[in-house]
Amino acid sequence: MTFNYKDTYNVSDYITVTNNPDEIDYTVTYDGASVAPTKPGTYNVVVTVAASGNNQLEATSSFTLVINKIDATYTGQVTFDGVYGNKLSTIILPEGLEWKNGEDLVGNVLTSPNKHIATYNPDDDCYNTIEVELYVNVEKAVPEYDVPEQLSGEINQTLADIDLPDGWMWKDSSEQLTSLGVNKFDAIFTPEDTDNYKVVNLKLEVTVVATSISNATVNGYEASVTYTGNAYTHDIEVYYGTEKLNKDVDYTIIYKDAAGTEIDLSDIKDAGSYSIVIKGTTKYSGEKVLSVVINKAKLDKPTEN
Repeated sequence: MTFNYKDTYNVSDYITVTNNPDEIDYTVTYDGASVAPTKPGTYNVVVTVAASGNNQLEATSSFTLVINKIDATYTGQVTFDGVYGNKLSTIILPEGLEWKNGEDLVGNVLTSPNKHIATYNPDDDCYNTIEVELYVNVEKAVPEYDVPEQLSGEINQTLADIDLPDGWMWKDSSEQLTSLGVNKFDAIFTPEDTDNYKVVNLKLEVTVVATSISNATVNGYEASVTYTGNAYTHDIEVYYGTEKLNKDVDYTIIYKDAAGTEIDLSDIKDAGSYSIVIKGTTKYSGEKVLSVVINKAKLDKPTEN
């Protein structure tokens, strides 16, 4: 006698006790149990007719009952999310589902949703395992990258003046470096494979240092003059590029004689060599040394009367 799992059956419908017109009581056991089985398996069914009335002997008969497993039916979720480069095993499936090849990769972004095969069995005691087509929407992955370090620039430069490794670029290369010290600026990393990897936005640290004033342009002074007996004067203006710098804000001026001793401007009048030192302050560092020479004056020859 054979049935399938979940079939409705009654063994008594298949049992006939003959050769006695009277109603005869009998019992049925299934592998010794009185309750009919419902789960798949092979069972020994024993029908026992008790001794009573004209039936003075107990009689038994047995047969085999087989309940077969049935194929599982899956009606649940069929679309899942994954990340490029990951294995199918990283995607958690509902109970009863398993990836047929969990070591396979989820596939490419452009071809998603990608079809993959899973097996389904909600209860191995009762169902045959079936294969189910599942689909994976693939998200771009975050690429591997090295964060650029030890970046530096001078005050008033722009980010365009700071070189970045391949794949990196400044979000706004025209942004100016306006604050001394460590500052953070927006940068973008673009991987080679933009079909499957995300573009990364990251703030990079840049150490902004003072600009060397040695590269400045100085106007308004004479490098060589002739002794007149009067103190040397100038009308110095300092430019960095096209920007005019402010005295006592961006720079200070000191004066030195030939021995390197600091002197006042009014002391520069006798013939000899002197230095005008432009010293950077705040946003500017270092110094720019200007040489000044006061040449001896020529004496006029005396005239004869």
